[in-house]
Amino acid sequence: MSDKRSSIQAFESAYNYDATYMHRLLAASPEAYAVFEAFLPMGHFRRELCTEAFHVAKIVVMKIEDCGSCLQLSVKMALEAGLSPATVRAALGEGVDLSASLQLVHRFAAAVAGNAGVEEADIEALVACYGDGGLAELALAIASARVYPSVKRAMGLSQSCSLQAIEV
Repeated sequence: MSDKRSSIQAFESAYNYDATYMHRLLAASPEAYAVFEAFLPMGHFRRELCTEAFHVAKIVVMKIEDCGSCLQLSVKMALEAGLSPATVRAALGEGVDLSASLQLVHRFAAAVAGNAGVEEADIEALVACYGDGGLAELALAIASARVYPSVKRAMGLSQSCSLQAIEV
């Protein structure tokens, strides 16, 4: 268990991120933490989807989830992955300064995360841009991004999810 604590602490240090919810989950139930840990690869799975689409979707979802610390983490990870600050800022906004294909990702991620209707034409356009595999990966990116704020809130740490000024 100390290896898991050390791993969480290393993650916190690397990203200047408060992972109290992970520590609390591990302390409360090592078995539950093991299940959470097994889920983590889903949040990073990407083979066909381009880096920009992957990270734009995650940023949009975190913004909708109103999780400031997770959103900041998503921004850091997007920049680390090579997204330009301009692309990240556009993803944080309404997406109007993104390319047409990334605007589509932005709109789609917002619709899915906001439980709004998803247009069949958008799904067809996403498949045309990114392929069936890219759409599948986009679905995993969107769904997995919602898990972290949900676990935080369920562990009684909703105060860490309040929206904050995001640094790009």
